[in-house]
Amino acid sequence: MKEIIFNTKYNNKYLYLDGNIVFLHNNFFNSIDGSTDKLDNYYTRKFIFLKEKLSKESKNITYTTNITPQIIKENIANLKQLLIEVTDGCNLACEYCGYGKLYGNYDKRNGKMQSFQQVRILLDFLINEWNSQYNNSYKNNIYIGFYGGEPLLNFKLIHEVIEYLDSKCMNNIIFQYNMTTNAMLLDRYMDYLKEKQVHLLISIDGNKENHSYRITKTGKNSFDTVYSNILKLKNKYPDYYDKYVNFNSVLHNRNSSHEISQFGEHFLNKIPRISELSKVGIAEEKYKEFERMFRAKFDITNKKIEIDENTDVESVLNDPNISIFNLFIDSFVSNTYNSLQELFEQSDKEIEYFPTGTCLPFQKKMFLTVNGKILPCEKVGQEYPLGHVDSNSIHIDYKSISEIYSKLYSELIKSCEKCFTWHNCGQCVFVLKGQEKSMACNTICSANRAYKYLSTNITTAEKYPFIYKKLIDELVNK
Repeated sequence: MKEIIFNTKYNNKYLYLDGNIVFLHNNFFNSIDGSTDKLDNYYTRKFIFLKEKLSKESKNITYTTNITPQIIKENIANLKQLLIEVTDGCNLACEYCGYGKLYGNYDKRNGKMQSFQQVRILLDFLINEWNSQYNNSYKNNIYIGFYGGEPLLNFKLIHEVIEYLDSKCMNNIIFQYNMTTNAMLLDRYMDYLKEKQVHLLISIDGNKENHSYRITKTGKNSFDTVYSNILKLKNKYPDYYDKYVNFNSVLHNRNSSHEISQFGEHFLNKIPRISELSKVGIAEEKYKEFERMFRAKFDITNKKIEIDENTDVESVLNDPNISIFNLFIDSFVSNTYNSLQELFEQSDKEIEYFPTGTCLPFQKKMFLTVNGKILPCEKVGQEYPLGHVDSNSIHIDYKSISEIYSKLYSELIKSCEKCFTWHNCGQCVFVLKGQEKSMACNTICSANRAYKYLSTNITTAEKYPFIYKKLIDELVNK
């Protein structure tokens, strides 16, 4: 049993017990902190009763490593997102690129273009699975993502994939397309992208100085070209821009969240998402250079958060100082359900959890590289393929994948059993594998860390009750 009594900054007291959080009246607190030693004290007895009640309501948690081949097959049949590496080439030489000089966990980049033949083999396989008895959705929204390198260097492949899938006319599937781009070639292809309503995530790090790590092959800052192309798109297709275009900014030592947000609000009419430099796969000789560039997303500014009742939810969720609160609420609000089946499940039955927060294989994504490797995610190092496609066929061994995950999970069960925030873990086993020589988890939440985590987030709820309500409404209406 994991139990903590913690205070907020407003000196309110709460009990955390195996995932449950309960407000405590001061009289409770006085009776359990040593102020009274009378065992028959009313509040002492009430507190004991409360703990017993919560303990009985706590679900019986056990950990499993058994991802069966059947689970993997069902996940593929219900796959929601396929990412295609369109090319491993790029027209920029960003100094912090995840496929650049700082890292060493990817296949050699040779400017290779993805083959449509290779993609079509995978698409035909997936279409067969999407139409199988294992697909449990009446109507699927499936996202096809174009990824690089810079995808627009191989626009021909993008065009072929979209036209091929559109020709299938599948009544049970709605294909939606998205692409991450540096926008250097956006002006050439914006008409087609708008026609097909491709969701764009454009990389820009703020103003020209903020953007100065994103350089061309000749070392020139790419900002002027990128921003000019963004304005061309915005002016030519304003409705498309409003609905389908978003921005991502990488945080580093030449910008800050405040500068990024200010630039986005004033010059893009949108607040960019903010991401950190990847900590996975850093080349050993580049650690010092990485540390010089790195800036943590949640410890980046002392600027006071300014939020009031008129603040919209989107801007709150994009604020790195408070977006972690959204994850906290999502994890600790227990009366939300992801399916009707989950709603009617018996609450007292034993629940099996997989260790860590790792996505089950193909539960959310599948990523195809230019070299035909099939990965569970674009963020996973390319040394961990789960299958591959060649010019004639696809190779996915469900039993082998099951064994890979079971082995990784089994090494982490003891860590999860010690962790106070096991039920909202965001740790990926492949990230751990890429960072550490052993598979010991370095993010276990001890009692001291849990106290700070709980206190900080409940303090946020107390300080911004209207934001808490907005987030709850967002959860309910997901």
